[in-house]
Amino acid sequence: MAYRSIGLPDIGDPEENAKRQQEARARGEEFAKRSAVRSDLNSIHTVLVRYAKKHNNRLPATVEELGKLDFFEQRAFDKVKDGTFVIRWGLTLKAEVFAYETAAPEQGGYVLKANGEVVKMTAAELQAVLAKNSQTKNSETNKPADKKAAEE
Repeated sequence: MAYRSIGLPDIGDPEENAKRQQEARARGEEFAKRSAVRSDLNSIHTVLVRYAKKHNNRLPATVEELGKLDFFEQRAFDKVKDGTFVIRWGLTLKAEVFAYETAAPEQGGYVLKANGEVVKMTAAELQAVLAKNSQTKNSETNKPADKKAAEE
């Protein structure tokens, strides 16, 4: 028994058919990419949160620290090592964004939020979040350790 490929129905105009098939292929490719990126970022989130819960709610400071973990999915770890994803090392669990695609700050892309949600952000949206978090991090590190130091 021969099976026929299920495609888009012909609407008569060959150019229009080709255009519709190309658009359908592009949507399929985007869906596949989104699924793979979400899977990888979800794996990264799981590892970062597990690590942080064992280390005073702090994310790992380096890729080497992350590599020591035995519960990391190899494919996602390889994508961190090869630069596909940027992890914001050393932050706390309170950070708004944990990781993102390398090109996201310039071109927009997928972002891993602290709550585990994977969203697509524009470059401007991500830059605003990173700037806000960087100011918060700087203000936290510049705070005096105790009241006595503040009085001095």
